[in-house]
Amino acid sequence: MFLVVGRLKPDVTEDAARTELAALGQRLATDYPETNRRWSFELISFRDQVLGRTRQGIPMLAAAVAAVLLICCVNLANLLLARGVARQRELAVRLALGAGRRRLVQSLMIESVLLSLLGGGFGIALANGALQGIRVLGSANVPFIREATVDGAAVLFTAGLALLTALVFGLLPALRQSRVEAADSLRTGARTTGGPQIRAWQRGLLVGQIAVVLVLLASAGLLLESFRRLMAQDLGYKPQSVIALDLGMPGFQTNEEICRMYRALRARLAAMPGVDAVGTISSTPLTGKWTFNEKAQVVGQPVPEAERPLLAATFVAFDYFQALGIPLMDGRFFRDAELKDNGYGQIVILNQAAATVLFPGRSAVGGRFTVGSSKERVLEVVGVVKDTRDVRLEEKPQPRFYWQYAFGGAQVVVRSAIPSRALMPLVRDTVQQTDPRIKLDSLRPMTEIVSATVAERRFLMAMLATYAALALGIATVGIFGVVACQVAQRTNEFGIRLALGASPRGLLRLVLMQAGRLVLTGLAIGLAFSFATNRLLSSQLFGLSPHDPFLLMTVSALLLVVALLASFLPARRAAKVNPMEALRCE
Repeated sequence: MFLVVGRLKPDVTEDAARTELAALGQRLATDYPETNRRWSFELISFRDQVLGRTRQGIPMLAAAVAAVLLICCVNLANLLLARGVARQRELAVRLALGAGRRRLVQSLMIESVLLSLLGGGFGIALANGALQGIRVLGSANVPFIREATVDGAAVLFTAGLALLTALVFGLLPALRQSRVEAADSLRTGARTTGGPQIRAWQRGLLVGQIAVVLVLLASAGLLLESFRRLMAQDLGYKPQSVIALDLGMPGFQTNEEICRMYRALRARLAAMPGVDAVGTISSTPLTGKWTFNEKAQVVGQPVPEAERPLLAATFVAFDYFQALGIPLMDGRFFRDAELKDNGYGQIVILNQAAATVLFPGRSAVGGRFTVGSSKERVLEVVGVVKDTRDVRLEEKPQPRFYWQYAFGGAQVVVRSAIPSRALMPLVRDTVQQTDPRIKLDSLRPMTEIVSATVAERRFLMAMLATYAALALGIATVGIFGVVACQVAQRTNEFGIRLALGASPRGLLRLVLMQAGRLVLTGLAIGLAFSFATNRLLSSQLFGLSPHDPFLLMTVSALLLVVALLASFLPARRAAKVNPMEALRCE
């Protein structure tokens, strides 16, 4: 029931503390084999306890942001290279008039810096709106999400990043453009071509861009499929149309008084229009409010205490199983006449996992077992219900037994035939009318409780999917731009091909095939990288391999189709080239 909290000495690391606790656990197991065998300590930092799964996902989101930024920068570098081809004559005139290459590089770099700073400023202007959306998406289940602000540090970081990207990705185009030969450029008149070297750079950048997009899409696809499988699994209960009430009993003195209050509350709630069943439980599934474990031993089958199976114990009363929609597999449910006002009785209901552990190969109904160190308390099984996921959706159901007991602080579950949101105000009023001493700590639909348990997963999945969609959109624009630029540079070549008998359909196929080869190369590199990076997602996946071949092939096919569609318009333009106009400048 309890967690031990401790503060490490300043010179002690977490690893050293784990080693010391492991040695202590072994010593206790040796000194007290009957009770401490198979028991050990687990040390978790308070930071990890608070941040949970979000802490594992933050580096992943940072990597996704960096990937999107990289794709943007690659696009800009390609555009600057293409723009440099169009400005060959202008740069040649500058050189002919005495401008040095250093002066040209400085001029071009100033343009890149201004472009980056304008983009960074626009991003900061949009950041507050984006942050509002992230807060809504993260809700209260993502630690510290509501404290996040666009402060001075964020502005300085963005400005520094804008300058860095301008220097890194603007320098290569600037150096390449400054190498223009004045005489050659002026001799060609109006015709400007990028040359094989610039086309090679553009293609190389495009291949790298596609590889990065594939890695992002594969990661987002894995998280989406993992989340779908997690939410599609059988919970063992039906959370739809169920309301969970968390009650406090500060003004009640005895358990008999509390039990009478629960009987009155149950009667009032059950009489409400549309209510089908009402029950109580010590800890509603997935809330973790109050739970404990007991070591069980079947009567007539003595087992050393250290080897006895551990069962989770839960207190329920009234029509709990009917209210939550947990089906009965064998035996019967509890009867109201069996509920005691002063404690729990001698009959229990097991879940399937506990029935299998205690009574393998036979019916558990009628079986008897004891829990704890008291051999006088013999519990008889009257029913078996379906396994339920009570702790986390990712974990297998625990062996569990249910005692019939109503006590102060138990949670109430109400199943109704009308929508939960419509019934909640009436339920709130009914609780207050039953006894003003009742403190209603929370009132939530069960579907909201289930949804809250996967809030961190949903946040990570949605953010990564958003970044992947942005990357795909940016890459689509980049592919279109590169192919269109290269088609424009090869207008004369296409005119000659058409003049020599090539068909427009043949040119269309040629451009698409060349673009397809670049895309396939990028996909191959991206698949290789995804095999390495997807292993980092293993802790975030459920029921899915990080190298799922079907998903990787699906994402690759999607990216290939998008890339070919982005290349189609420039290819169609190439097929419509007029040979006479293309050759007129020769």
